[in-house]
Amino acid sequence: GVSDITFLRYDDGALAYAAQPLRRELTRLIRQQRPDVIVTHDPYAGVGRYEVCYLHPDHHAAGQAAFEAAFFCAGGPLFYADQITGGLSPHRVDALYLVMSDNPDGCVDISDTFAVKVAAIRAHASQWGRQPDLEGFFRRMAEQSGAPWEVPLAETFRLMR
Repeated sequence: GVSDITFLRYDDGALAYAAQPLRRELTRLIRQQRPDVIVTHDPYAGVGRYEVCYLHPDHHAAGQAAFEAAFFCAGGPLFYADQITGGLSPHRVDALYLVMSDNPDGCVDISDTFAVKVAAIRAHASQWGRQPDLEGFFRRMAEQSGAPWEVPLAETFRLMR
């Protein structure tokens, strides 16, 4: 159901080295698109605990840049003033849904949309195309995520307002 998508064209595995330009671009996109909610990776998942080192460096970098752009940059005139003088106005995002968090405090029941999720993941062939039991793998994850909330299939998140 997505009607518009923007690819920022950063190299896979090197997003951490592009933190400043990425944050600038995300701030611009937030000011242009004016979203109420942003879904991104929890940049603080597993931080400081080597036992929980499951967050890919790109996921951490994307989450950190989105968090900073949404909470510190896009809402005020002090960051990237050239965007403001160029016609974009500040925009404050209402909430961030941080996924892959080791401290989730909410969930969304995805039972009705699980098949769409699996189809979308299959379309990301470079990452998941050859997984023998893709649906089973993600079903087990969704079941585990939903169990604490007594939801059959869930996506969990940490909500930041």
